[in-house]
Amino acid sequence: MKKISILLTILAILFIFPIEALAVEYSIEKTRIDAYLQENGEVHVTETHTYAFEGEFNGITRSTHSKEGNCHCRCLC
Repeated sequence: MKKISILLTILAILFIFPIEALAVEYSIEKTRIDAYLQENGEVHVTETHTYAFEGEFNGITRSTHSKEGNCHCRCLC
């Protein structure tokens, strides 16, 4: 009987909070990447991304990593 109660509770939660309701839809409308090679071999990169969101959404988080792990990145979102 206890197993049935647990199963019914889990099913009720899934019906109340469907997985699809947690999904957020967005598209990337425009991307611009400017890379400037410096005389010392460094590359300065500026990226500008324009996103279009559907529904309630308040931003996006994005990370970048170099192969050596020594990237000094600053992300403004």
